Amino acid sequence: MRLVGTIVFALIVSIVLSAGVGTVLSILAGNGDFFVVVFVAVVVVATISVALFALASLRPVRQRATRRLAVFLTILLCLATFGMAAAHFGAQGTVAATWPGVKVMLVLLASCEIVVLTHWLVFRREPAPAAEPVMQFGRAAALNTGGRK
Repeated sequence: MRLVGTIVFALIVSIVLSAGVGTVLSILAGNGDFFVVVFVAVVVVATISVALFALASLRPVRQRATRRLAVFLTILLCLATFGMAAAHFGAQGTVAATWPGVKVMLVLLASCEIVVLTHWLVFRREPAPAAEPVMQFGRAAALNTGGRK
C-alpha cells in the first residue's frame, strides 16, 4: 500500500511541477499556444516514468536502481530531443526557420526532465519495506514474549 501512495504522490507532484515550469518556460520563450503540447507530453512521460520507477523501487538495491534509471531516462530524453531537432532542421533547412521549433523542444525537454528528477527524488527516499517477523518455536518463543505470560 505504501508503494501505491508513493506512486500517486509522485504523479501529482511531478505533473504539477513540470506543467507549471513548462507553462512559464513556454511563455518566456514566446511559443504561444505550444504549452498544450507540453501538458500532453508531461502526462505521457510522467505515466511511463512512474511505472519504471515503481519497478525499480522493487529491486533489492533500490537506490542504485533508481539512480541508474534516472540517468538512463535523462540520456534517452536528451537523445530524443536531439533527434527531433535534427529532423526538424532537415525539414526546414535553415536555422532561422528551425529555431521556434527547437525552443518548443527545449521546453519539452526541461519539463520532462523535471518529471524524471521528481520521480527520482520521491522513489529514492521511499523507505525499505519492513522485514517479516521471524517465526520462533519452543524455548526461543517463550523467552521473547515481551514480559507476557
